[in-house]
Amino acid sequence: STTTICWFVDSVKGGQHGEYLSCYDRIFVFEKCDVDYLREQYHIEAEYCPVGYNSAYEKLELPAEKDIDIVFVGSPFKNRLHILEELSTHVAEHQWNMRLYGRYFWKKQFFQNRYPGIARYLQNGAVEPAAVANLYARSKICLNIHLPEHKGVNPRTFEIMATGSFQLIDVREDYGGLDPEQDMVVFDTITELIEKITYYLEHEDERERVATHGRKSVIEHYSMGECLNRILSLCENEG
Repeated sequence: STTTICWFVDSVKGGQHGEYLSCYDRIFVFEKCDVDYLREQYHIEAEYCPVGYNSAYEKLELPAEKDIDIVFVGSPFKNRLHILEELSTHVAEHQWNMRLYGRYFWKKQFFQNRYPGIARYLQNGAVEPAAVANLYARSKICLNIHLPEHKGVNPRTFEIMATGSFQLIDVREDYGGLDPEQDMVVFDTITELIEKITYYLEHEDERERVATHGRKSVIEHYSMGECLNRILSLCENEG
């Protein structure tokens, strides 16, 4: 017999999944809280497995120097906009080089009217994985801001670390096996975010120590292939 598997690489919340998920033998989700969500909403048992990183983020030529102070790549959700707009004021005051990248729906005219700080640093349009990896590698600080409904870490967490880059991430309930004290640096408030950006831009050695530790952690255990093999092994052993 054939075992059918569904592996979510984004949150299961907000979609209508009950009708088709019962068709699968095994379901895997990229963050642990979705296990409880599927059980409570649909009476479906799921298992946790992180997505890991695309190999494009590991196999790249490192730049001679980091010419970007702060980079953020992601969709324009409300909590992100609030943080980035306030941060942009401090970026301008310190004359930091910040770049914000998003797909097509970052409408520049809208941001010039509603979020003028963001508009100054916005690069609008699709960015392929290899180009994103290069942006991370060129940046002193890679900013990762999750959506409120996500309690664990997103795939971007692993991608940034795979490039050997320093990551500043919002506080999580679960770090997917990563060490928030060694593999990355976390922030809770906007004030703390600004303080840590200021500190780590001035302390290259400490940035490099965290980035090196983080890369070693994900390269050993969290490639997308390794995560997929973990799923296949579980299904094979229990099938």
